[in-house]
Amino acid sequence: MEQLVLRMVLSSPMQSWGLDASGMSFSGTERHPTKSGIVGLLSAACGYRKNDPRIRELYNNITVCWRRPGGELGDNEYVSCGLVCEDFMTVNGGKRVMPIIDGSGYNVAPIRRKRYLADARFVVYVIAEEHIIRELEYALLNPKFCLYLGRKAYLPAEYIYGGVMMMDVDKEKEREDRPICICRR
Repeated sequence: MEQLVLRMVLSSPMQSWGLDASGMSFSGTERHPTKSGIVGLLSAACGYRKNDPRIRELYNNITVCWRRPGGELGDNEYVSCGLVCEDFMTVNGGKRVMPIIDGSGYNVAPIRRKRYLADARFVVYVIAEEHIIRELEYALLNPKFCLYLGRKAYLPAEYIYGGVMMMDVDKEKEREDRPICICRR
């Protein structure tokens, strides 16, 4: 049975999708978008602030799917998981001793390792009732806050809004080549 879906294209030089951090010294990433990450992106587009109860409602009322990697470069369904890269930044939590510039001693510069996806492109589908799809469509075309792909520094490389379309979700899950997968968390 066909359903109305919102298509989103998530393409960026850098992305990171909500892998639980183990303490303050490490922040990882999943190899594909997560439902919570997509809900966060859509919530920003809608203008919901961090503890807005509508975020939980949105989370409970949508299904998020993503297309398996593959396709031709000219194909608008082309998907690439990119490379997992690691970098670090100084933040509160870890410790690294560094000399103070004037030579008067040492400072502790906390270090946090971060993993991210480099040059990834995903096609994501949001499945919901028509009025929710239309609200999200409007929000993506007229976002209230900046939209990021995981962390605040990771800006999209192309338009996120990919249109609203009818899709037979069950049929797409059963495809031999590049089926869609449901995001569980």
